[in-house]
Amino acid sequence: GLGDETSWAVSATTLADFQDLQGDGGWVQAVVGGEYGVIIQEKAIQRMTFSGSPRAFDFDRMEGSRGTPAPGSVVQYADAVFYLSDDGFYVFDGVSSHPIGANKIDKTFFADLDASYYYRITSAADPINKLIYWGYPGAGATAGQPNKILMYDIVNRKWAPLSGFEFQVLVLSMTVGISPDSIDALLGFTGDTWTLSPDSRAYTGGKHQLAAFTTANKLGLFDAAKLAATLETTEAQLFDGRRAFVTGCRPIVDGGTVTVRPISRNLPSDTLTIGSAVSLNSNGLAPLRVNARYHRMRVEIAAGGAWTHASGLEVEARPEGRR
Repeated sequence: GLGDETSWAVSATTLADFQDLQGDGGWVQAVVGGEYGVIIQEKAIQRMTFSGSPRAFDFDRMEGSRGTPAPGSVVQYADAVFYLSDDGFYVFDGVSSHPIGANKIDKTFFADLDASYYYRITSAADPINKLIYWGYPGAGATAGQPNKILMYDIVNRKWAPLSGFEFQVLVLSMTVGISPDSIDALLGFTGDTWTLSPDSRAYTGGKHQLAAFTTANKLGLFDAAKLAATLETTEAQLFDGRRAFVTGCRPIVDGGTVTVRPISRNLPSDTLTIGSAVSLNSNGLAPLRVNARYHRMRVEIAAGGAWTHASGLEVEARPEGRR
């Protein structure tokens, strides 16, 4: 009943009611609230709209064959619902689902996922950075323990992988207020040894913050030193119909220890040739000597570096003959 969680008798007055979901959508996997309700089944998505007395809610089948095999993959951000379906990642806008992983990450994900542990997939939204995180057990996982994360940038519609540690579940946590004077007693730090910045959200109560439970059953925040980062460009023919002799690459990164690995081949069917990591000189250029038809660059940034943005790179090259 409306406003009374102890009232279960069907009544047009209290709006207590029940309805059966029609069709063969399978088990209900997740229910998401908001301006309207979203019910995600194994093979269907239902929209739940308040209609008032006597039915209370109307149920409309918005997706007839697409749902999710992984309840933990369903995550809400603003008025959109993100989820993993049998064929990839989608976002549901209340009317229909739109693919966000097709030709980007779907095939790579399914090739890496341990399909015996769909139920261990976990997800959370990072409201600060406008990212959606999906954690899953991939290659090298121990007994289905999630060990990899896929991050989706909602604004730029781009993906990035994250790995290197195991965890249990991703959560959107609420911070508890901590006075700097009590840091030593509560966290074991002093004013000279604390690892978080003084303006970290970890000290301010009531703030949303992405977190995860570790394999030791402890809540951890994503607020430590930066992990090593790898950025790789798509493959390109720098000069139409011709080979290119690449003499250097200048990454546009605002800090950290950066190196560049050239990757090349002459035919699309050739095995990629991956060069050694080259450090930057005083001009920010990694000197290279690579002659091939197709090129890509792999920029590697060492762990713990003081950098924030990696916006691109400049390649120095000249055309070679057509032989």
